[in-house]
Amino acid sequence: VLPNAIAYAELSEMSTHYDGSFFGGKRGDEQYGITLAADLQDFPARRWTLTPRLRYMKNDSNISLYEYDRFEAVLYIRRGF
Repeated sequence: VLPNAIAYAELSEMSTHYDGSFFGGKRGDEQYGITLAADLQDFPARRWTLTPRLRYMKNDSNISLYEYDRFEAVLYIRRGF
């Protein structure tokens, strides 16, 4: 993106089937996600890195208790030595 910046995206999918019975039925989940993030190196000052990240996840399940949508907004800041 810029000399000191990197942008990235991630798509994910996970299928889980559980052994055993869950209140008389078999549980199965499908999870989907998308993540967008960037690394801004030497920002806000030299040897610092700022990393904003946005993530959306959707979990579908045949057990309604485990169905959800989740949105995360995270801001990491770290310093190198």
